[in-house]
Amino acid sequence: MANHIVANDVRPDTADRIAGDLIELLHRGAPAEDFARRLARAEALPEGYAGKSMLLERARMAAAVRDRLELQQQRERGMLAIIESAQDLSSRLDLTSLLNAIVSRARNLLGADLAWLSVYDAERDEFRALVADGALSPNTAGMVARRDRGMVSVVMSTRLPFTTADYLHDKRFPHDAKLDDTFLEEGIGALVGVPLIWECEVIGLLFVADRYHRLYLAQSISILCTLGTLAAVALKNAREFERANAAVAKAALDRAELERHARSIERAAEAHEQMTSLLQEALPFRPCARRSCSCSAAACWCSMKRARSSAVAPRLNSPEPPPGPTHRTGSTRWSFRARCSSAGKPDAR
Repeated sequence: MANHIVANDVRPDTADRIAGDLIELLHRGAPAEDFARRLARAEALPEGYAGKSMLLERARMAAAVRDRLELQQQRERGMLAIIESAQDLSSRLDLTSLLNAIVSRARNLLGADLAWLSVYDAERDEFRALVADGALSPNTAGMVARRDRGMVSVVMSTRLPFTTADYLHDKRFPHDAKLDDTFLEEGIGALVGVPLIWECEVIGLLFVADRYHRLYLAQSISILCTLGTLAAVALKNAREFERANAAVAKAALDRAELERHARSIERAAEAHEQMTSLLQEALPFRPCARRSCSCSAAACWCSMKRARSSAVAPRLNSPEPPPGPTHRTGSTRWSFRARCSSAGKPDAR
């Protein structure tokens, strides 16, 4: 009887007004709290009110449509962010700038407290953090993680993303005491990591963390995985670009060295030509009397040979130089004059 009285007190158009409000809320993209209030109003209707069950169903359907629209909008924003990230990363060839852009975008996409990127060192068989964004401790940017400890061991074994809401108390992997101390100093609670894979090889790891316990949505992890794929390609391109620049620089140095060597050879050739010219002027040669010799008067090998032998061998037909204290100097001058005077005589042979 009471319910019947209450039902009579409710206005007949209450259900229509609530349904109209739900459509208006969907149209302007109202938050979930507004839909919850309309659903509470529908549930507060008396049991004997006609159409209450249908109104409740419509309110729940409107709330579900709102959640679906919000999810689609999140996916759309994520795809736009990925496209912008791809354009940004593909335009960077400087390795340091590229790494900073990767961690900054990862942090912003997930709205996290900090992010960092670790690169695999094959010689030491460990992952070393190169850049970090949002870190408070100076030790965070230089973290070193073994591939068989911490979350790294799980990601390396599965090559899939891994997330934890409470890293320091997670027992699913063996912990590294030094790494745990760094996380404790940084205040890290929740953590998600994705691998950077290039040609079936893990070349790095991208981490995003928060300083509170957080459950990361599948949509957020998917976006981070896509960013990790783009980061792997961009990182490989940047490294190849650095190798190409190093090769070009080495080729430039080799070319400069070759040019210096060529100039030194050219100078040596010019000096040799000048010395030859001076020798020809000091020792004029006559043409060779042999018919088989095709030497010119300026460069006759036979005359050169006779000139050299006359400068070294004793002169048997020449008179002895006068004795004196300047015997050697006088002999040298006398021998040179004798050779010069005998250069114009015909060959006795």
